[in-house]
Amino acid sequence: MNKISIYALHSNPIEYVNSRKNKAKKEMIIFRIIFIILNLTVALAAASIAILTALVFSLLLYGGKKPTWFFFTTTGVSAITVMVTSFVNFFVIKGRYQQAKDIYKKILGQVTLFINNAGLYEEGVKNREMILYTRVAQIYGNHDAIGEISDELKQLETNIKKTKKGTK
Repeated sequence: MNKISIYALHSNPIEYVNSRKNKAKKEMIIFRIIFIILNLTVALAAASIAILTALVFSLLLYGGKKPTWFFFTTTGVSAITVMVTSFVNFFVIKGRYQQAKDIYKKILGQVTLFINNAGLYEEGVKNREMILYTRVAQIYGNHDAIGEISDELKQLETNIKKTKKGTK
């Protein structure tokens, strides 16, 4: 059974690394924007409730009758809006944003090491691009892309693991 690696979709390892870096950056930006929008929704809901409250109190001050819908409207709008946006923000968006940010920073770190010929990517190291490809695939959690190309890549993966154990 021959498995096709994601590497086959790119012309070289650097192209794969750049595509993963760009995807992580896009995800990070999208989740950050959603996070901000949800926080603005909470702020707008609070502001609208404050405006409704001010309108009702101004009616009361000038002899108007207290509207019966006021209590239910303000309580319902505030409770539902705050609850939904808070849960979504806290349990979903914040975690996804943090994960995308961590992936982006890790990939950026590997690219920086690669460019500066440091760490696993020193000048004398054979197959520097393949090591970078493997590390980025690990960071991104794409383990199908690791070790499915050839035995040489499996050997590189083993060498990387040995190097990690030796540096700790």
